[in-house]
Amino acid sequence: FGSLWWAQDDASDPGIFFKYAFVPGYYQYPNKNLEYTWPVHTQIWTVNDTYTISPTTVNNFILGVTRYIGSLTNTAETNPLFGNAQVGINAVGDVGAPNIQQITTPRPMGYGMYNGFTNTYPNNFIYLTDHFTRMHGRHTLKMGFEFRQYREQFQQAWESGGGLGFADGRQTYGGTGNGIADMMLGLAANFYQNNTEYLNNSYPARESYVQDTIKMSPRLTVMVGARWEPHFGVRPANGDFRTFR
Repeated sequence: FGSLWWAQDDASDPGIFFKYAFVPGYYQYPNKNLEYTWPVHTQIWTVNDTYTISPTTVNNFILGVTRYIGSLTNTAETNPLFGNAQVGINAVGDVGAPNIQQITTPRPMGYGMYNGFTNTYPNNFIYLTDHFTRMHGRHTLKMGFEFRQYREQFQQAWESGGGLGFADGRQTYGGTGNGIADMMLGLAANFYQNNTEYLNNSYPARESYVQDTIKMSPRLTVMVGARWEPHFGVRPANGDFRTFR
């Protein structure tokens, strides 16, 4: 007996979080209505086969693959408000980020202009398992193994482009003391920039077991077995995993 199952979901996240989260404080580009989608695609394949070798012997095999693909791109590199010449800073954005990503205006105006960011995460999950069962006399012997491999890839350019801030009262280093004037002249009070977050990790799992169920008497059943379940931890695909201890 065997079965094959496949499913695909091409629905897109409507981006409700971004629609409302930035309304009070940011003016979005290139979508001035503060609405854009975050496409997410899910694909699942499963093969399940149960094979009867004999009246007392059965084998079950399962193979599953899941792909979860998300991609967000909402930047306007050519927008004239975010050009290096317009803001007076020769910034260079990190991978996947615009050169100028955010402009924070002086307090009298009280809002910022945000140039969007990119966020991609193609993740794959592989699941493989096999179970063998044999009955003989008073014994029911079972054994099997399980293989799981989760691959996480994540690239997000949040704040990895240049961020500029203009403020009142800055008269040193060429400031006029008026934040609006400084913004018109391209005299930023502060500059900040992060690096693009990039993950490419694997989470492997390998397990196996053997078990024997013994019918000692009509009122007594004994089960003995062993399981091998090591912990492999997180493995970076490029050998660049970093962490604090």
